[in-house]
Amino acid sequence: MRVSEKILLLTGFLLVMSSPAQSESVSWRGNVRIQERLFLEDPADPRQHGNNFSIAAQPEMYHEWEGGKQNISFIPFVRLDQGDDERTHADIRELSWSFIARDYEWTLGISKVYWGVTEAW
Repeated sequence: MRVSEKILLLTGFLLVMSSPAQSESVSWRGNVRIQERLFLEDPADPRQHGNNFSIAAQPEMYHEWEGGKQNISFIPFVRLDQGDDERTHADIRELSWSFIARDYEWTLGISKVYWGVTEAW
């Protein structure tokens, strides 16, 4: 199974799990980017492309239950590029489950952690 098929399967599973009967709070957001590169002159090398079209999508799903004590966050990313196969890809930017207890917060999965501003002298 290819990576893009796995991401679609996981997205479908999370859609079912986020149905009103299953959830206390589910939020969706994300973005879609369209990019077109146009060049006025013909390419100097025949391997180069004259124009290029690209589309990228990054949906975000956040599901919360038990009064906010547990949550799951899922952010996949997909890019389709007309002229560059190395730019065409799909990956998981974030997929994490968190549990909040009285004194501890546990997070398991793939996640970005922001530690603050880095300063150097």
